[in-house]
Amino acid sequence: MMGVYVIGTLFGTFVFAVLASLLASMGIFNIEALAMACGIGSGSMMAVCTGALANAVPGQQQSILALVGASNVLTYATGLYLSIFVALPVTEKLYAWFGPKAETATAGERSCPIRPTKTFRSRNSPPKK
Repeated sequence: MMGVYVIGTLFGTFVFAVLASLLASMGIFNIEALAMACGIGSGSMMAVCTGALANAVPGQQQSILALVGASNVLTYATGLYLSIFVALPVTEKLYAWFGPKAETATAGERSCPIRPTKTFRSRNSPPKK
């Protein structure tokens, strides 16, 4: 799990930097839209994307920084609520459907599949009569 995060942070920064500067110079998207897109991902990706956009359009540095910061806060806030109220209940429901099924034990029956062959008693327990 940590390897995915590290690789994504290392290589994602290059991808974000190249895509942001390329798309800003081509003029396909608004600079505001690209700034909002920079707010997703990790902090290093956000910083690289912000730097690339600010260098591509030097006259709008302040608005780019404001939009990137707002997008980052909104992404983390919505991600928190989405994980609490959607992802966690869906995960619990999927585990209930596809997870291991517990066997219910009837009266006098053990729920453990391993049956002991010999019972041992401790030194402090009284002898059986």
